[in-house]
Amino acid sequence: MAWKRLRAAVVTAGLALGTVGVGASPAPAAVANCGGEGTVVSANHIRVRASAREIGTVQLCRTSVATYGYFYFAWVRLYEDLGTGQHANAYLHVYDSAGSDAGTFTCNSGPITGLERECRTAFTRYETGNSGGLYRADGYVFNSTGAIIAAGATAKTR
Repeated sequence: MAWKRLRAAVVTAGLALGTVGVGASPAPAAVANCGGEGTVVSANHIRVRASAREIGTVQLCRTSVATYGYFYFAWVRLYEDLGTGQHANAYLHVYDSAGSDAGTFTCNSGPITGLERECRTAFTRYETGNSGGLYRADGYVFNSTGAIIAAGATAKTR
């Protein structure tokens, strides 16, 4: 009788170990929105153009600095490593109150390459009078020849 219980325990333990072993992917680590540095104003998925598969997120983020008001930045987080020769970048587009382009900013640390997964642009503030500026964040993944293979963009907003 003891042998049957011991055998059952070993078989059960082996099955339990098998479900966690080879082939199981660990859950991705939780990552704070905006890299933990701000609040999401607008967000969208970065999708592969050929298949619409989600491979990341692009976020338009806002943070406040005591007496200076709001600062905006773009933040990109990829869910998987890039392929050989590929790179990605975040773009913060700034528009004046009339909607005209007032500048574009890219990731501070340069484009995402290799095993990197995220980047953010500089904190930026643009205001004209009381109406302020408009902002939009884009995230792109490029192949080795510079062609866009995945993209995502947020809404243009304040």
